[in-house]
Amino acid sequence: MANKKILHKKKAERLNKVKQIKEQKERLQERKRLIPLAKAFALWIVLVMIVSLPAFKDAFAKFFIGFTTDAVVIVSKLFFIPIERLGDQLISISGFKLNIIYECTAYNFYVFVLPLVIFSKWTIRQKVVNLFVFLISIVLANSFRFIIMGYIGNWFPRLFHSIHDYVWNIIFGLLIFLIWFLLEKRSSQKQKANVP
Repeated sequence: MANKKILHKKKAERLNKVKQIKEQKERLQERKRLIPLAKAFALWIVLVMIVSLPAFKDAFAKFFIGFTTDAVVIVSKLFFIPIERLGDQLISISGFKLNIIYECTAYNFYVFVLPLVIFSKWTIRQKVVNLFVFLISIVLANSFRFIIMGYIGNWFPRLFHSIHDYVWNIIFGLLIFLIWFLLEKRSSQKQKANVP
């Protein structure tokens, strides 16, 4: 009887040890999944510094301002939101004028998703599709940001700067992380399904 108890105890210890090793490997795998995020963040800092150099800044600013203004006008018209384009970078929503400047184009998020996609451990096809998902998400989110800010500026002018300066930056950061997390999860599930 004592031998059975000893054998049972040793077996339980071995099973517990195997379980602990498996859990450690899973935690290590989860940490490794964050490495692309860290690399992307480091490259993003470098890229933002490059696009901020005087030799490049004007060209990038002109492109992103024009692109953002066009996107806001197109998205507004697609959703039948009354918008008026008053100039190259000046629009009016609900009678509230918004000047689209470089810092409001979400350029830093566009610049961030590029290294994020590059460093993610996705297939080439997944990288192309996921980059498209990121870019469309940023275009739509930024366009709706301007539309919403037009109404906030018209109806709640005292809240305009607080929402503009803080809330939207947090929303964009969370949006990018959430999209990456969901795409990463989907990718890992597909990889696990393909493993024999």
